Amino acid sequence: MADLSSATTFRGSIYAIYSSSTGNIVYVGKTTWDRDGTRFQEHVRDDSAYPWHYSKVAIGGYDSSDETNWPFYPRKLFDCKDYTELELAAAEQYYWEQYGGLSGKLKNSQQPLTKATFFKYKSGTTWSNTKGFPPGWSPKV
Repeated sequence: MADLSSATTFRGSIYAIYSSSTGNIVYVGKTTWDRDGTRFQEHVRDDSAYPWHYSKVAIGGYDSSDETNWPFYPRKLFDCKDYTELELAAAEQYYWEQYGGLSGKLKNSQQPLTKATFFKYKSGTTWSNTKGFPPGWSPKV
């Protein structure tokens, strides 16, 4: 688990998994910058309960060089440069809320960061609120 009390910054990413059949985002996640190119491959290999898992996709479903021809495909939503662990978790929560996490529209139904946890770790060293969040933003619940 990430240390949300840490003031150390690093580069991360917020990404989405899209459904080709609808064009809609069905999953929002976070990753470290160095795993940007491989994180979706991990989902396809490891997420056996989700529809993008290789066992649930037709043979050759991910063979096309054009990812938009895949049944599910990844896209980066936001580059999180010089973010703390709390800021990265908050960015994931922000996009999770924006794309329907609270209303059950996403396959990942577990809330990334609760309001209580956000305020528990929010401090002058872990949170700057100058990195793309609306003024005064916090998780809705």
